[in-house]
Amino acid sequence: MALITGLKDTSSWVGGAPLVIKDRASRFYLEIPSIYLSQAYDLNTGDKVEGEILVVKSIEGKEYPELKGREIELIIFYYLESDYLFITKIDWEENFREYGLVTNFRLSVRLNKAIRKDGTEIPLYTKKDIEL
Repeated sequence: MALITGLKDTSSWVGGAPLVIKDRASRFYLEIPSIYLSQAYDLNTGDKVEGEILVVKSIEGKEYPELKGREIELIIFYYLESDYLFITKIDWEENFREYGLVTNFRLSVRLNKAIRKDGTEIPLYTKKDIEL
């Protein structure tokens, strides 16, 4: 079971990722209500979530089926009741940039576990899939 984001528009953080995660995060993020992730699982800015890509589409609607099923890692930035899930630099470079997704795009991911900065792994929603 997992937390599924549904197909959401990514956004680009103006000026790049926030300073506290800039060394690991690309400028692209998904925004979800923090009640489902950082508040529910007591996670903090800089903690990570891991999962798999379900769907990637350009803003124009072109789908990228070759990216489906690939693992993805996102870094949490909590701000004003929202979790901004930043795609890691490595994942953006390998999975999105090389397909020309250098502006905003649409993304759905299945988030399976969170990893705190101390390395503690936390499975997400172990009894039921939660889709946002």
